[in-house]
Amino acid sequence: EELRLAEIFIYGDFSPEDGQPSLVEQVRDTISSHVSNEEREWLDPVRHSYMDLLEILSIGTSPAERTVVLRSLGDGQEYLVPGGVWSQERTAGEVLLTRLIRRGGKAVVPEVALAMSRPVGQAVYESANQTRREMEANMGTFALGDWTEFAKQHGYILAWKVAEARMTLLLLAEARTRFCRPDGQPLLYAVAIYEHHDSHRLADGLSRLEGWKAEQSEPGGAEGGAQ
Repeated sequence: EELRLAEIFIYGDFSPEDGQPSLVEQVRDTISSHVSNEEREWLDPVRHSYMDLLEILSIGTSPAERTVVLRSLGDGQEYLVPGGVWSQERTAGEVLLTRLIRRGGKAVVPEVALAMSRPVGQAVYESANQTRREMEANMGTFALGDWTEFAKQHGYILAWKVAEARMTLLLLAEARTRFCRPDGQPLLYAVAIYEHHDSHRLADGLSRLEGWKAEQSEPGGAEGGAQ
């Protein structure tokens, strides 16, 4: 999902720094063949779409006519969109990182959405909002005060914040993990990952620390650790 969202961001939002049109505009204005009329009708809607954090307010139960109600955490707007593969196994209360493509008064999700819990989604939004305020302070202008404008120009920041949130959760989980021996005593294990992988030097260094002692390896087992 992250890779596909990144690809859509490049197609829909990235503009060359040399003043050239965006990729979608170049396809629209310069390629007269190889793009069907049906595909061409979606070019402008894709160009005007933007990344957003959307909370699922409700989700239909009918597989044939599944509809989903979404609300933007950024500006509070609500959207009724048709469900698809992206909506399978989703539940109300979750937050999606995706983009809505609006055409003819309707909005659709481009079949890719990164789902997260409500607390994580809110944390991602608040972090992105803080970054937006910092950018405005550095620029000395309120040009990014409108959420739509910010999300269109800097939607990749939302993806960054999701990655940061995931890393934070991973570090918290790792910090709370306690490794123990079969007898319940705490166990520290580490692996030397520098050039020559000198595990013996690592074990010797740990065993010199006060309160630590080397654990002898069992026959045919791995290198000893420290406890």
